Amino acid sequence: MPFFSPYHQAPFVAGQMDYCMDNPATLLLVLVGFNPVNMARNDPIEDWNSTFRRIAERMQKLQEKQEAFVLNPAVGPEGLSGSSRMKGGSATKILLETLLLAAHKTVDCGIAASQRCLLEMLRTFERARQVTYSQSPKITALMKQASTRSVCGSFSWGPPSSRAQGPQFSFSQEDFLSSILLSLTEIDTVVFIFTLDDNLTEVQTLVERVKEKTANIQALAHSTVGQTLPTPLKKLFPSIISITWPLLFFEYEGNFIQKFQHELSTKWVLNTVSTGAHVLLGKILQNHMLDLHIRNSKLFWRALAMLQRFSGQPKARCIETLLQAIHYPQPLSDDIRAAPISFHIQLAHEKEQWLRTPTPNALALPGLFADGLTLSGFSCPCLFPTGDSR
Repeated sequence: MPFFSPYHQAPFVAGQMDYCMDNPATLLLVLVGFNPVNMARNDPIEDWNSTFRRIAERMQKLQEKQEAFVLNPAVGPEGLSGSSRMKGGSATKILLETLLLAAHKTVDCGIAASQRCLLEMLRTFERARQVTYSQSPKITALMKQASTRSVCGSFSWGPPSSRAQGPQFSFSQEDFLSSILLSLTEIDTVVFIFTLDDNLTEVQTLVERVKEKTANIQALAHSTVGQTLPTPLKKLFPSIISITWPLLFFEYEGNFIQKFQHELSTKWVLNTVSTGAHVLLGKILQNHMLDLHIRNSKLFWRALAMLQRFSGQPKARCIETLLQAIHYPQPLSDDIRAAPISFHIQLAHEKEQWLRTPTPNALALPGLFADGLTLSGFSCPCLFPTGDSR
């Protein structure tokens, strides 16, 4: 049973790992992450007597007996600190798809995957990177557009079973027609994601309907060598990120790998657009995203670490400041200070408290105290407003 915590932080992952290690008879435990175990989060976890690091260290000992496995290749720090959906998410996808496809082939064909076979599959993802980023100028243009207009979402063709859950994560054609199309305005941007193997007549029909609402449309189209986008559809888009894939000659793995490449390429494009737009909108200080909800313990500790980093103040002072911001205008009592972190997180979530900086070079939280915390020369437009909740 694999568990994924890209940078060895998530408490819920640690809890599941602990349970599985206590019940090894039917489970093979695998931890996938991209930090050394000694860098795993060691903060206390509420109502528990352990930490993520201690659990990961237990797994390391089990790995010596091949009773568990820790897969933590070094991919380096994220370009945007804490945004593990980027390099961490991509590396997780590559590892999983390579290992599971090899296992699938072994079971289905009775052929054990060789080291060379695994290496060749991994190299297809390297080629995917080269093909994707050959479109960098057009990806950059889309990113700039996303930073100046409201991007209502991107949408791809697929069966209903492939859609994510919840109205804010609906990407199927049916969801788009019923929930999004009617509310589009001229300031919205719609990104269409499709392959040339999809029903292009349906794509064209929907593009025409969207253009009645907004002229801001873009396309991310995947094709294979030899395929051509029909001219009537091509003319509807002012710009198309057209990614053409070479033919694959894997007898068994080919169709699977091509789908994996399409998905990973799409992920990279959307990650670049959304993250780059955050930078252009001024939501990043150095490489830290300041626009976040304090919705769980991981984000509470991240908020605290950011206060320490940019103010240079002791941890105790920063905890006091963070609690003041969450509980403002109520004064901090000893009972509030002693409350569990979950209490503060719940209140922060309910209030969705914005903390703004009134002057450059100061982290003066409005109305909380007079002197503020200096930012060592950095201008910080906002800290912890409602936004990213990862």
